Amino acid sequence: MLSQQVVDSAFDRDKVVSLNLQAGEISLHNDALIHGSPANPSDRMRAGLTMRYSPTDVECDLSIWPTFESYLARGVDEFQLNPVGKIPQAYGFPIRPLQASAEFA
Repeated sequence: MLSQQVVDSAFDRDKVVSLNLQAGEISLHNDALIHGSPANPSDRMRAGLTMRYSPTDVECDLSIWPTFESYLARGVDEFQLNPVGKIPQAYGFPIRPLQASAEFA
């Protein structure tokens, strides 16, 4: 799904740290960290969640990111430029890549 790659000269392979996770475990890190993993050989989906904080006067280009949803962390959204995601009422999970949360199973 994600096809970004980093050239070998961008980091020192001697400083690479492996973090082996078991099913159900998570890794939290800054998106500036060079990270990745090999292909998922299981029949279960590997899901990722990205959270970014920005002021409410920033508008997402929905022609590029049509499933974007915003969630107000605090305060009031005076600009209302982005679609607001529904607050989950039950446990749900994606069943295909880049799926809007309202479509979770």
